[in-house]
Amino acid sequence: MACTTAAMRTECDAPRRLGYSWRGGSRDLAKYGQYLDTVATWTLTPTASGGTTLRLEHSGFPPDSFAFQAMGQGWRGNLAARITLVLAQAA
Repeated sequence: MACTTAAMRTECDAPRRLGYSWRGGSRDLAKYGQYLDTVATWTLTPTASGGTTLRLEHSGFPPDSFAFQAMGQGWRGNLAARITLVLAQAA
């Protein structure tokens, strides 16, 4: 059982915005049952206090799909925790 992900940049407005396609998934993986063809877009926005807001939008999922639920949990859980750790170490 394997899952391959291919990415291609869809937009770049350095240093504010980066978007890329996220294609992967598998008809053979339990619960997925489909291939993914989505877009992940990262946006950096300055705040009034001199900081930066990092926003991730990952679009293109059927809203009731297993992939939508799983990716949402991963972005909000694993990735958010990792970003918090990296920022704390850099401070």
